[in-house]
Amino acid sequence: ASTQNAKASIDGVPDINNLNIGRQRYLPKIVGGYNALKTAGEVEEKWLTKTLPKMTQAMDLWGALQRREMAPDKFSRKCQKDAKAFEKAAKTKDYEATMQAFQMYLDDLPDSGPGGSGKIDVSEPTGFRIESVSNSERQY
Repeated sequence: ASTQNAKASIDGVPDINNLNIGRQRYLPKIVGGYNALKTAGEVEEKWLTKTLPKMTQAMDLWGALQRREMAPDKFSRKCQKDAKAFEKAAKTKDYEATMQAFQMYLDDLPDSGPGGSGKIDVSEPTGFRIESVSNSERQY
């Protein structure tokens, strides 16, 4: 049921449920692709053909979820533009430029929004860390 809600509300402002579904769908692909690239230390042909398309699609979709309005806005457009720049850099096989473009994407993801933080933690396989919240910090 929540997956249908997420797809249906893509036309609206993403909320916490949309971002949670997006985190589960897109962040592991982004982090996995980044880690494979970093481990290789170069842009390999196999990574370009197998990993890059899925990774950049996930980056684009995650970027689209960063909007704060019904339609794409400056936040989502910037992230989507960064995803395209990353793909373009990767296709040149310039490792340093590719890593810089990815860092730009990470830097431009917003700290907060209607559904929470859009930041990605590349040290976590899931792309995010679940913070423990004490009962005194919870908002009811």
